Amino acid sequence: MRFSRPRKGPWLQFFSPAGFEWNTARLGIPGLPPSLRGLRIVQLSDIHLTRRWWPVYDQIIERLRAEPPDLLLITGDFVWQKWDNRRAMANMRRFIEPLVAKFGIYAVLGNHDGDQVGPYVAATQVELIEGQTRTLEIHGQKIDLIGVPGANRYDPVGEQLHELRQANPAALRIALAHYPDTFNRTAPVKPHLFFAGHTHGGQICLPNGFPPLTHDSLPRKYAKGIHRIDDTWFIVTRGLGYTNIPVRIFCPSEIIETVLS
Repeated sequence: MRFSRPRKGPWLQFFSPAGFEWNTARLGIPGLPPSLRGLRIVQLSDIHLTRRWWPVYDQIIERLRAEPPDLLLITGDFVWQKWDNRRAMANMRRFIEPLVAKFGIYAVLGNHDGDQVGPYVAATQVELIEGQTRTLEIHGQKIDLIGVPGANRYDPVGEQLHELRQANPAALRIALAHYPDTFNRTAPVKPHLFFAGHTHGGQICLPNGFPPLTHDSLPRKYAKGIHRIDDTWFIVTRGLGYTNIPVRIFCPSEIIETVLS
């Protein structure tokens, strides 16, 4: 694993993800076909849009449009308000409709999205794979995408999971999840990459980065960052937005770009 373009985000943020970090990691996949080396995957998560539009959203859109990734993965929590998110719908579409990726944009929902957000996402260019799987062909190679449910974490992932590895034994397997601790639900296919969000990296951390609260059942070290668990790259972004407390301390907003090697 190698990081490039490192930068430090602000230690204190209010309301807006202004000053977010764009962190790029080059990850080695044993046996990766040469045609997939250099594949760029950008992950967005926990955007938590409200009825207020911040200029930083335009900056994110402009950067993604200027350098379109091969795949853009969104791991839930498009909006902030859980119970009535109608006032955020206009900004949600304003944010996601300009997004581009060479081989598609795929997403799962988060616990803030509920069932209301799904139809709005599905009406855009983003393909919602909540509890489903998709097989793509990129540069002549198969890539299996696994959408772990996030709106309701107990929804089934799909019976096809057990058959997926047998059908495409050589495929690159990528899981999208909102909750990091749903990792074990993808065990039957042993994904090469597992992307998650939800924790915000703790959002309010101690100066050494320690997160007192993670809202996840995994050990705290898995609340953010990139880890190797068996044969899987386990990737948890700090995300962009905020929970009920609109402040980040020693835990700046983040977008993760992964380059395969």
